[in-house]
Amino acid sequence: MITLLPLQSGRAVLLCNPLSPDCGEILPFELMARIVKALLGFVGILSLVNFVIAGMTFIWSRGSEKQVSQARDNLIWTTIGIVTIFSSYAVLSFIIETLITPA
Repeated sequence: MITLLPLQSGRAVLLCNPLSPDCGEILPFELMARIVKALLGFVGILSLVNFVIAGMTFIWSRGSEKQVSQARDNLIWTTIGIVTIFSSYAVLSFIIETLITPA
């Protein structure tokens, strides 16, 4: 288990940065923050792809009530998902910047 508390010697816990070629040291919460930000970015890309697919389904529905309703619902839920993802990304970025910058 990774702890953010300082050791008894007074030094903070540092990890080897797997994203750096020279294995620079990084704090555990910074590493977790980078991973979460990358995952949120990936999920955002998937949401945008789903938004485009739903739009194309809406265009290809040719007035069919069932397909129009399905495409509209997909567009609505995808929009809600994109707003949620971008909001969580903004909140996470604010929290991380607050934790990283010294007071």
